Amino acid sequence: MRQSVPAVSYDSARTHFQALVEAQEVWRYRSLVRNLVSRDLKVRYKRSALGFVWVTLNPLLTTIVLSLAFSYIIGANQPHFPVFVLAGLIIWNLFAQGSVAAMSNLVGNGSTLRRMYIPPSVFVVSAVGSALVNLFFTVVPLVLVALALRAPFSWTWLYVPIACVQVTIFTLGVGLIVSTMAVFFNDIYEMYLVLLTAFNYLTPVFYPITILPPWLQNLEVYNPMYLFVAAAQTAVVGSTACVGGSLQNGKLVCPHYVVLPPSVPDIKTQLVTWASALLVFTIGWLLFTRTEAKFAYHL
Repeated sequence: MRQSVPAVSYDSARTHFQALVEAQEVWRYRSLVRNLVSRDLKVRYKRSALGFVWVTLNPLLTTIVLSLAFSYIIGANQPHFPVFVLAGLIIWNLFAQGSVAAMSNLVGNGSTLRRMYIPPSVFVVSAVGSALVNLFFTVVPLVLVALALRAPFSWTWLYVPIACVQVTIFTLGVGLIVSTMAVFFNDIYEMYLVLLTAFNYLTPVFYPITILPPWLQNLEVYNPMYLFVAAAQTAVVGSTACVGGSLQNGKLVCPHYVVLPPSVPDIKTQLVTWASALLVFTIGWLLFTRTEAKFAYHL
């Protein structure tokens, strides 16, 4: 039986509790969110001969290319380098795909918002939801590659879903922020793509953090995406630590690396990652709900 959605009249006079009202509206329109996620996935792959197989092939092929190009340069000291790269890619792709799709979904459905009442946040939530569904498919090649390379399987793998939840919350917050900006400034989409590329290279996704100079390693502690990616990678393949390193001409020279077994972040790091994700989401949600009344005039 099709779920009926109560008719809601659009009123530009917003309440002081619009953030709470919008959350209730998203829940009310949850069936629409599911339909939008399903539609996005079908439209994306309907003309492809392999269909949803590309969801798994894309990160897998990227991992193969990065492994062939960098395994002997920057991954020599990282055990199970292809698994390390793939674990980082699935976390990064969730963030990148979800935040970019949030902008295009909201702006692309501007005509729909002008004709009828739909909570604008529905389009952002559905965009992140589509990226999350794609992530589920990419877990399959991660397991297969880990099996093929005989990477260790331990209970620490159970932390990967927690990292995915944190990234989803963080991505939703960033998606709300950039989609709000994209409504009022047309150039935000292109600017964000450039910044996203730079952010990708500055975040240790396909290379271990140990190759960075000490001052840059210290800055990565304040990069939430690095914390999310590193948590997943460390839980899957472990990490490396420098023994007997020294600074020479401002560069860290490490004579010996020790391979550490898979582990989960300590309590302090977990609190920081949860706080970062929730803080960005809260900022995004408040910004979005405070300005959404003006969306119809700019879309």
